[in-house]
Amino acid sequence: MNLSAIKKRLVGLARIDPIVLADWAQRKFQKQGASFYGKLATAALCTFFLADLTAMVVGRFLPEPPPARQIRSKFSDTRARSLDDYSKIFARNLFSSNRAMPGDGTAGATQLVDLAGEPVKTALPLNLIGTLILRNELRSIATIEDTSARMVYPVRINDEIPAKARILKITSERVVFVNIGSGQREYIELPQNLSSVNPRISLGTAPRGPGIEKLSPTQYNISRTEVDKTLGDLNNVLTQARCVPNFENGMAAGYKCFQIVPGSIYDKLGMKNGDVVSAINGQPMSDPGKALEQLGALKESSHFELTVKRDGRTQTLVYDIR
Repeated sequence: MNLSAIKKRLVGLARIDPIVLADWAQRKFQKQGASFYGKLATAALCTFFLADLTAMVVGRFLPEPPPARQIRSKFSDTRARSLDDYSKIFARNLFSSNRAMPGDGTAGATQLVDLAGEPVKTALPLNLIGTLILRNELRSIATIEDTSARMVYPVRINDEIPAKARILKITSERVVFVNIGSGQREYIELPQNLSSVNPRISLGTAPRGPGIEKLSPTQYNISRTEVDKTLGDLNNVLTQARCVPNFENGMAAGYKCFQIVPGSIYDKLGMKNGDVVSAINGQPMSDPGKALEQLGALKESSHFELTVKRDGRTQTLVYDIR
C-alpha cells in the first residue's frame, strides 16, 4: 500500500459522522444474544485467575531479595569524646611529646638525651679535622670526617651529621654532640698532632685600610690593614660566600665556593662562583686543618697564593701583602 492510498483512507475515516458510527455499533451489539456476553465475561475471569495462578507458581522459584542496608547518618553519633578516646595516640608518641628519640619498647627509654652527665668519648666512626672558633659560638665551625661514609662535613651548632650526630658545642679542640642512635652526649677531639697547630684567630677590630689593588687578572696587592680587618671580622666574612668540600673520584679535593656576595672580600680577591680552591701556598686543601693553619698564618705573611680550578682549568691567584 503506497502513501497515496493511506492518505485516501485517512480522509475517508475523517468524513465518518460519529453519530452514524455509534448507531452502527449499537445495532451490532443488539444482534448478539445473552450467551455471547456470558462467554465473554467467563473468558475474562479465566484469564485473570490463570495469571494469578501463574504468578504464585513462578514466585516459589524466585530467590529472596537481599536485606536492605541500613544507612547511618554521619551526624548520628553525637557522643562527646573524652581523653580516653585518644589514649592510643598518646601511647604511640606520634609527636614526640615525651622528647624520646624514635624507637619502641624498652629501647625507647634509652633514647632520652642526657644533658646532665659528662659527655663520653664516642665510638662512632667520626674524626675531628679542624675547628674555627668565633666570638658568636653559633657561627663557630668544625670540620668532621665520617669515615664510614667517606664524607667530610663542615658543621655548626645544631647541624646534623646524617643518622649519626647532632652538634651541641664546638670548642677549639673538642666537639660535643648527641649520638642520634643512643641519645647520649658524646664528644670527639682533635688528634694531638693537630691540636698543637690549630689556629686561634683574634676577633678584634682593625682600622680600615686602602683595600685591594688588582694588577692583572691573577695578581693583586693587598694592604696589611685590609688583611687585619678581614681577620678581625670573620663573622661577617663567613656570610659573604658558601664553601663546601669538593670531591673527585671519592677523594677530598679542595673547597667549592659559590653564592659569592658582590663587593665582598671573595669578590675583591678575584674569586668567581663555582671556583674550587684546591691549594693555598702549594698546600693541598684536602685537609681542613691545614687550611685553618694557613688562614692563621696570614697575620704574619707578606705573600700567599691560591690555586683554583675554574671552568675545568687550573690557575694560580697571587697576592702580595704590603
